Amino acid sequence: MEKITRHIVKNEIVFEYTTYDFVLMEDVRLGWHPNMIKLVQHLRRGFYFGLPQRPTSASKAKRLVTKCERLKDHEFSKMALAADAYDKRYKRHKVLQDYFMANQRYTIAMEAPVWDDEMCTLLDLLLIDPKTGIVDLLDYKPDAAKEKKAGTQIYHGKRLLCNNTGIKPEFIRAFYFDEHNTYQLIS
Repeated sequence: MEKITRHIVKNEIVFEYTTYDFVLMEDVRLGWHPNMIKLVQHLRRGFYFGLPQRPTSASKAKRLVTKCERLKDHEFSKMALAADAYDKRYKRHKVLQDYFMANQRYTIAMEAPVWDDEMCTLLDLLLIDPKTGIVDLLDYKPDAAKEKKAGTQIYHGKRLLCNNTGIKPEFIRAFYFDEHNTYQLIS
C-alpha cells in the first residue's frame, strides 16, 4: 500500500486529504470486510463537486443534542500525547495525523471528505479494522473537555460517512479527543 495525498481544487479552494492507495482485487483476496472495500472506494472517488450550491460545513451546523461518553485512559488520547512529545514544532493537527498514519495500523485516511446536498466536512482521521469492518471516525480537538459543538460535528460526520459509503451506522464509532480526554458519541 502506498501513501498518497490528493488535492482537489474548486472555486479557488484547495481540498487536501491523505489516504493509502489500495488495489481492490487484492483487498478481496485478503479477506477484508465489505465495509473496508466500501470505504476505500469512497476515498478513491474524492470530493464530489456536482452540488447545486456549496454545502454548509458540519462545523457551522446548528448544534444538536448529542450524548457523548468520556472514556478514561483511551488509546487515542495516549497517541495524542505521544504525537505531542514526538514533535512540538508544527501544528498539532498535522503532527497528530501524521503520527496516527505512521503508528496506528488501522489508520487509512486523514482529512477524508464526506458530503451530501446540504452539508460537507473533512474527517480528521479514519481507522478501520479490515477483518471486522468497524470504522472509527476521529476528530481532534485541542481542548476536548471544553468543546460545545464537537458532538454535533462527529454526529454529522458519522451520518455523512454512512450516506457516502453505505456502511451501516452500527459499524461506525465516532470520537473526539485531545491528549487527556476521549469522548465517544453514543446517541
